[in-house]
Amino acid sequence: MNGYIKLHRNLVNWTWYKDINVKTLFLHCLIKAAYSECNYKGVIIKRGQFMSTLEQLSEETGLSISQVRTAIKKLKQTNDLETISSNRSTLFCVVNYDTYQNVDKRETDEQEVEKEIPIEAREEIQKDNKQIANKKQIIIILKTPENQGKQVIEIDLENEMTQLDDKQMTNKSQTRKKYKEKEEFKNNKKTLSYSAYAKEEPHSCNYAPESFEMNCVNKIIATTQSLPYNNKKEKNLKEKQIECDIINQMQQIDKINKSDILTALEYALNDSFWRIHVKSAQTFRKHFVTIIHKAKVAHSKFSGKGGNNFNNITSRDYNYNELERALLG
Repeated sequence: MNGYIKLHRNLVNWTWYKDINVKTLFLHCLIKAAYSECNYKGVIIKRGQFMSTLEQLSEETGLSISQVRTAIKKLKQTNDLETISSNRSTLFCVVNYDTYQNVDKRETDEQEVEKEIPIEAREEIQKDNKQIANKKQIIIILKTPENQGKQVIEIDLENEMTQLDDKQMTNKSQTRKKYKEKEEFKNNKKTLSYSAYAKEEPHSCNYAPESFEMNCVNKIIATTQSLPYNNKKEKNLKEKQIECDIINQMQQIDKINKSDILTALEYALNDSFWRIHVKSAQTFRKHFVTIIHKAKVAHSKFSGKGGNNFNNITSRDYNYNELERALLG
């Protein structure tokens, strides 16, 4: 038994679709039914018919004889199946077989073309087709009123494959280009984000290595690099200059004096929590108010003054010059 059967999706709306035994038997009948008229042991079997017995159907489907008999009875009630019994076997006929297994016009045309071509011509075509790889030829069958037979069409397969490879390479190059542009856009956006908190453009001035701003930035970078599991690459000079801009903005725009910046920075870089989170001048500026408050409260407790009142703590009750020299080395 060769070939295949067609199964329409509309079968889910069939009366017996949820009846497992009936559905199993009916699908088996579609598979067993003859696709075209044939002769079986002297009996003409028409399209949609097949010869079998209850015992044979039971063995083939895994259903009991009683289940097969009941399923046949239900299929006959809905006019899905007809039977003609004889002494030895039964002729089963799938009603409206053409509805389930309609003939494709394209298949019929191909069969007619195949029949009309002489056997010698078909054998020659098959022989020629085996040499396609060497001759780089494709043999097709034409059916026209004027001519029937074969025609050889020359195709440069190597050229076709080369063009296909070039096209694929072009697509890959375009994909890589788009990815590169996307990454560059992300990097530019990340660089500009250093000054996003202040929402002002970075200053164009350069900061000397010994400047207050550069020393603050270097302290933050050194602490960050000393943290375990730090995977960030070292900042270049341009990135350091941008961070220095933020320290400068804290002085010029936020009106924070250097002493308070140093106090907050020393506390943040030595505190177990803030030294992990303050990894850039931008983060330091964003959380400065919280950090300076905690720094002054901690200093108040350490100096023995007591209390946590921020307003009662002066910002110059210790030697800031000495603190600056200690922090900046």
